[in-house]
Amino acid sequence: MNGVLIVDDNLVDTRIQKRVLKRCSRFGSINSVSNGLEALELFRKSKKCNNLPGFPPVLVLLDVNMPVLDGFEFVERLSEEREIDANYKIVMLTSSNAEADRRRADQFDCIDLFLVKPLTTADAIALAERYLPQSSC
Repeated sequence: MNGVLIVDDNLVDTRIQKRVLKRCSRFGSINSVSNGLEALELFRKSKKCNNLPGFPPVLVLLDVNMPVLDGFEFVERLSEEREIDANYKIVMLTSSNAEADRRRADQFDCIDLFLVKPLTTADAIALAERYLPQSSC
C-alpha cells in the first residue's frame, strides 16, 4: 500500500500536507496524528492488527518540534523497539531550518530526507518519484 502517516501537531500544516498529497493522487490512505507518542502507538497497534488502513505506510512525514514526544524522540523509541522497517521511509518535514536539527537528523539511518515546510506540490511529486518509482503526479 502507498499510505502516508503525517506526524505533526500543527493542524493547519497537517491540512496543507494532506491536500498536497491528495492532489498528487499517487499516495493511498493518508493518516495523521499530533505527536510522536500517538504515532508510536499506531505502529504498535499495526504490529498486532494487520488490517489498519494505510499501514504500514510507505512514508512518514515527521515534524521535529511537538509536545509529548517530538520527532527525534519518536525515531529513537521506534528504533529501540526494533519497529523500524525497510518498507517505509521517514522524512523530517519541519518549520525548523536549524543546522543542528539537520545534523541530528543525519545521525539516524531511518531518516531519509529533511524538508522545510510548507510541503509543496513539487515536493509531493519528488516524494512520489522517489518512493513510488512508477508513479507520476
